[in-house]
Amino acid sequence: LTALLEEFGRRRTKERAAVHHHLAKIALALGDLDEALSQAEEASKIERTDPAILMLLAQVARQKGQLDRAEQAYRTLLLLVSRQAPLPAEEADAVGESTILFELYGIARDKEQADRAQDLLDSALEVATRDPAEAALLEEALRSAGQSELLLQALDQRLLALGEGKAGDGTAAAQILLTKAQVLAKSGRLDEALDARLSALERAPHDARLLESTKKLADELGQTPRLVEHLTAL
Repeated sequence: LTALLEEFGRRRTKERAAVHHHLAKIALALGDLDEALSQAEEASKIERTDPAILMLLAQVARQKGQLDRAEQAYRTLLLLVSRQAPLPAEEADAVGESTILFELYGIARDKEQADRAQDLLDSALEVATRDPAEAALLEEALRSAGQSELLLQALDQRLLALGEGKAGDGTAAAQILLTKAQVLAKSGRLDEALDARLSALERAPHDARLLESTKKLADELGQTPRLVEHLTAL
């Protein structure tokens, strides 16, 4: 990659920006934040509107404690992303408006700006309720950050937006409840996980896989009679 840079000479092409971007990611993986930031800045000088480059620049700047630089990059990125549909969550460089707002929330929290942080978090959660792709991106960001409580809050807000699955899409609500159950179970809150699974069954009573996994959890908790009672009512 360094040899490629030498071949470019003074040419500032999209390909050169891509090489700087790759070098920045390699430096970050090696723990060399100074080199990572330097390469990310070089890439951003050439491709000023590339979301992946801006995201990497912001992330490295924040890791180095340069909060103002990180915030500036995130806000530029927010303007770009708000004008386009988010990439699917499975895309390696997927960036969503909600995930950027979440990152800005983290910076505001680091700066001890509590009111501003809360406003940014509320905005991130609100954006996620409007678009399934945004919801998936935010939930993955919260999961990666180990923010289980915020993830549960985001899921509850999506349920509320669906009318708790009654007036809205029952299948979508069931999937949200199943995700919530998985988060609760991972946090050791198994009784609450069972509650979420039972609620999911109300929305999707014919889902055989959901029924089987719920039965397994009920058996583990010694609450099979409760499951039978719930199914009988359904």
